[in-house]
Amino acid sequence: MTSRDSATGIGAQCQVAREMIAYNKSQTRLLDASFNLEQQREASVDDYRVWAAHLRTYSARISTPELSPPAGRLADEADQLVKLVEQVRADTSVPDPSAPPPWLKPYAQIARQFHDNLAALDRACPAQ
Repeated sequence: MTSRDSATGIGAQCQVAREMIAYNKSQTRLLDASFNLEQQREASVDDYRVWAAHLRTYSARISTPELSPPAGRLADEADQLVKLVEQVRADTSVPDPSAPPPWLKPYAQIARQFHDNLAALDRACPAQ
């Protein structure tokens, strides 16, 4: 058995990374499906917290130098997104209809970084 195939090798770590990617994909679908503008329905903050906590759990299981940094950043960015959702939901100010919402720029930045780290994991551990 090579180190690549051992429980702590890149092969096992890639399996966890693929599980992390798959989990994120399934939860993104669920969170998106819970949004309905006409019914004024959206995912709860707790839904986002659960998503972020699971990503953190996956990240904690990944320790190889190639995979740990992007997995850790994904978990950090998920936490940042949860905090942003909390802030947006707690904001009771009346938005200026002529301006983009104040959360749009930080959301776009976090989302772009999240996507980049997800893509880095996907490149390092391509689906088979």
